[in-house]
Amino acid sequence: MTKKDANHFELIYDKSKIDEIIDFLSANHKATLQHYNRLSLQLKLSPENIPVAAINRSFGKISIALLLIYQGKEPNSKKDILNLTTWYAVPEKRGIGVFSFVKKLTGSLSNFILTDYTPNPAAKRIFKSVGFANMKISIVKGGLSKKFPFFLAEAFKWLAASNKTLKTKKMSHQSIRLLNIDIENSIISENKKDSTFFSIHPKRFIGIPVNILNIYHMSNYKLSINFIKIIKLMFKHKAPMLLIYFIDLQSKYHEAEWIVLSDDKKIEYISPIFSELEALHLLDI
Repeated sequence: MTKKDANHFELIYDKSKIDEIIDFLSANHKATLQHYNRLSLQLKLSPENIPVAAINRSFGKISIALLLIYQGKEPNSKKDILNLTTWYAVPEKRGIGVFSFVKKLTGSLSNFILTDYTPNPAAKRIFKSVGFANMKISIVKGGLSKKFPFFLAEAFKWLAASNKTLKTKKMSHQSIRLLNIDIENSIISENKKDSTFFSIHPKRFIGIPVNILNIYHMSNYKLSINFIKIIKLMFKHKAPMLLIYFIDLQSKYHEAEWIVLSDDKKIEYISPIFSELEALHLLDI
């Protein structure tokens, strides 16, 4: 028995191993079958020279696994972007074992830009300890809440204010770098990459299945979001909860959980297009 047998880190390029890794994750990580099917499809579309996962094997068995979704290239540096998503470590590998895994991961992927749009608080602390930084993205929430007074109005106030003040005016901040994804034959055209998107996420609220409407205002421009259209979308998709993500250089609102690791410290944010997030739909505003 050797130390290598107990901790063998490996980047996975072979797509035939995706099913084994997803079987390990699905057996331990709570997510829907639809979620794993979508991830499997995304991973199998990755270029051959791009890793699709990172794992740690202990005596031949997977003990830690993390999926890597290819987001494309950053247009300026032409560096490939990998989105970290859906990972799990068996209990005996948590703590120092997970930290060691993350150090090996970031060291092995030093030529990539790394993103994570859904880290839990513990994962975020680990990733920030190895150099990840918060993206310049904030979040406002609206709709039903489990806490008194059981309703949040901040997102609706933000929408009302944006209708009055944002208009169609180019942002004056010269230092901002809004990075888009450069993928050939993309289903999203070049002129739509800095647009506003939405997605629907299922959730249980006091035991009742409902949806959350997520709005992603990823634009170089200050655009007015149609308040009435958002309300109609909430009714259409039976979504009593609303989350709005938007560029916030001044950090006036609550910081979103999105993080990024890059040698270029000027990067403010990277669009979530082609990431772990559920399918994004263009929102006409």
